[in-house]
Amino acid sequence: MADALTPMMQQYQRLRGSVPEDTLLLFRLGDFYELFFEDAKEASVLLRVLRATRNAVTLCGVPSLAVLVCTAQLSRAGRRVAVGDLTNGP
Repeated sequence: MADALTPMMQQYQRLRGSVPEDTLLLFRLGDFYELFFEDAKEASVLLRVLRATRNAVTLCGVPSLAVLVCTAQLSRAGRRVAVGDLTNGP
């Protein structure tokens, strides 16, 4: 299945696998931090943001300028949070 994923999503999956399961991963893509799959489902409720599905992937996002407010809100809700960034390398 990894072959069917875009390089960006492959990088996300590697990073997601490196953080504990009970941690929400905010992944920076341009001017937004995105959450995918189960993280998106939970964070969309806690942050009160819209959730979408694109190519069978559930996602939600917040502007990068709001990431500190959002991580604080998720922490107050009792969730662990990790912040990651897309790199240009392999």
